[in-house]
Amino acid sequence: MQKIAICDDDTYYATELETCCMDFFEQQCDIVLFQSGEALLESLYDIKWDIILLDIDMPGLNGLDVRDRLQSRHIQSQIIFVTGYENYMQDAFGIYVSGYLIKPVNKTKLFDMLHQVSSFQDCFRELEITDIKNCRVRVLLNDIIYMQAERAYSHIYIKNQDNVIAARGIGEWEQALECYGFFRCHKSYLVNLAYVDSIANAVIIKCCGVKIPVGRSRRTLLREAYIEYQFKTARWHT
Repeated sequence: MQKIAICDDDTYYATELETCCMDFFEQQCDIVLFQSGEALLESLYDIKWDIILLDIDMPGLNGLDVRDRLQSRHIQSQIIFVTGYENYMQDAFGIYVSGYLIKPVNKTKLFDMLHQVSSFQDCFRELEITDIKNCRVRVLLNDIIYMQAERAYSHIYIKNQDNVIAARGIGEWEQALECYGFFRCHKSYLVNLAYVDSIANAVIIKCCGVKIPVGRSRRTLLREAYIEYQFKTARWHT
């Protein structure tokens, strides 16, 4: 679940941004509003924010000051600047700055930026796997190609790495990963849609040509999930 900080001394705009974020993440996010940069920085002792929507023109510490403090402390929250002034744009770049929006914020543009930030985070999100020898292995979600069930275990096939046998069933992985572009196309298989090349009675995997069976009852759902995934990916890259 995304943790989002909205820092704006204008309560009206802060509330509007909160509503948009709740709509985008379908209520599946934690949002806290701050009216000053000082209050936001104070919160960082207790909370790691995934996304910070940050006004620039504020009394006390302005948004650019807050950005500099975040960078000096190596805090990797993704920053989206939201301001009523275009003339700040040339100064608003920096590490972990993902975008710049002008008030009043266009909802479509905000959604596109939130999708871009979320997709970037997902690609580099780590997954900790406990294998059957009780060893912990960390892999990037984006490197997992597919998973195959074997009784109560799961074979996890990873790009450019040896596969891992995890002490966790395929059903648990399905629940944990469905929001990251994974789909259970068969009772024994969970695939990363990023690696799907074609779909018929079997899924063809791009990087290795493996054919994965598709359950008869899952074919329509798989096509729908794949089309939705492709649409979201296309919007991100445009």
